[in-house]
Amino acid sequence: MPSENTCVDVINQTEFEEESRSQNQLVGDSDPPLIERECVSMREKTTKS
Repeated sequence: MPSENTCVDVINQTEFEEESRSQNQLVGDSDPPLIERECVSMREKTTKS
């Protein structure tokens, strides 16, 4: 499914951005982006069905 591939790309991109931000120390700890949480819940739904 294309949505799964997109999901992985989004999470990889998010991890890269988190790493860059932590290196620059522009932001402190924060909740994961909403899109990442949606991705996780999407994967859980796919696994159940």
